[in-house]
Amino acid sequence: MDRMQSAVESFHRKFGMVIGIRPAISRPALRCNLIREEAKETSTPSSEEKGGGATREDGKLLKPADWRPPDIQRELDRQSVGRIRLLERQREALKTCAPCSERGTAYVRQWRANQERP
Repeated sequence: MDRMQSAVESFHRKFGMVIGIRPAISRPALRCNLIREEAKETSTPSSEEKGGGATREDGKLLKPADWRPPDIQRELDRQSVGRIRLLERQREALKTCAPCSERGTAYVRQWRANQERP
């Protein structure tokens, strides 16, 4: 079993879902609706934070009353800052080679310009 399969199995166990001996979709209409809802939410592991919430009549796990959506912008900002720092370190390392340095500097400029676009 690979890591993704193990994560799915763990999720199913956590929420008391049926785990069969081979892949199968029980209640396909519900699964389709749940996938559609998750796609609309475009959230990350929010489903795993639903522990403690109620279960809807059709079997959907609901978020607990104290659930808050992930701060996606904060995470994107954090990752952007980390990427800029990495690129700057790479640029410093490339300064010992003139052709490499020019490419690295141009790449950082282009990346920053792309980040500033709305």
